[in-house]
Amino acid sequence: MGTSLGVAACLTVHAIMSPAVMAMPSLDVARAFLGANAFLCVGLACLASKKS
Repeated sequence: MGTSLGVAACLTVHAIMSPAVMAMPSLDVARAFLGANAFLCVGLACLASKKS
């Protein structure tokens, strides 16, 4: 759970500060890609924190 939140934080910072991603045509596409991945990492952390 902690790793997912750490990766989500890292992705969010990179989406805001320097969204350059290799093989992405523009910074807006890269920003959306990083933001979506950060959102998915937070969702993964939420799933991991639920008791079964």
